[in-house]
Amino acid sequence: MLACCVLATVVPGEAAAPDAIAALSEAADALAFAQPLGVPGVDVVSVIQRSGLTSSVINATLSAAAVTNAPTALGRGFQLGLRRVRRGPTVVQQSTGDGWGFPMAVTALPVEAIGSIMGRDVSGPVAAGQLVMSATSAALRGALAGDRVELITPGGWIATYTIGLVAPDAQVVAPSS
Repeated sequence: MLACCVLATVVPGEAAAPDAIAALSEAADALAFAQPLGVPGVDVVSVIQRSGLTSSVINATLSAAAVTNAPTALGRGFQLGLRRVRRGPTVVQQSTGDGWGFPMAVTALPVEAIGSIMGRDVSGPVAAGQLVMSATSAALRGALAGDRVELITPGGWIATYTIGLVAPDAQVVAPSS
């Protein structure tokens, strides 16, 4: 489930509603101002915590969503190294050596949440086992829909995917601070 850039997201979908919280006892920092995603009728809130979400943050987020009757989906944001882009037998771009890769920000979300957040044109290729790349990232790599990319996993092995769609940045990239 690859797309491009968020950790935990409150989105349309379904989730069990935990008990409502009475009050928030700690302040939260806003890393970015809310921006419309361009999907009519969809509001998304991303909750991000360095080094992964703690259970208390997950529980507080789910409780806040339950109070407003908002559906939720948990996702992960991480980086992988892009080792190679191929178009058929032709290498379009390649890193300099084994174990080296161009850093790629990745977002993994449940497929059913991707359609609600980014649209069906994005969720379709992901549901088919392909990845969706932002237009800026694709331009930096010379990549096109249909190209094959080799990603270096945290374990050091190579995962190969077909680019199913090159999407506008605003559709797939989370706002950053």
